[in-house]
Amino acid sequence: MSDKRTIPSICQTCGKDFLARKSDVKRGWGIFCSLGCANTGKVNPHWKNGEYATPRKRAYSIAQNARKNGELQRQPCEECGSTRFVDGHHDDYNKPLNVRWLCRNCHKKEHARIDKLLRISAPAL
Repeated sequence: MSDKRTIPSICQTCGKDFLARKSDVKRGWGIFCSLGCANTGKVNPHWKNGEYATPRKRAYSIAQNARKNGELQRQPCEECGSTRFVDGHHDDYNKPLNVRWLCRNCHKKEHARIDKLLRISAPAL
């Protein structure tokens, strides 16, 4: 049952009827019944035709799920040994479970090193 602040809407992902706030609809937001519907399928910018839009997104998601399931465990930083703010780094996105554990500082340095190599090897325009 709607009140003065809500109006009936239909979810663009699953087709379910739900009540959206009028203020959200005015902003163009009130189109999904839940966050789950907002983050799936054709409306999510990370997906294209039911596939991840980039290999990076796919590798990140697989590694994150493996970490949540206990298949992959955070380790100390491979460069400095720190155990604070350790992130997984993929050298090859086609091998999503092959992760190097680097603290944020070392991770930034690694990406700076990679960017420098790419700039040196990139042809001049």
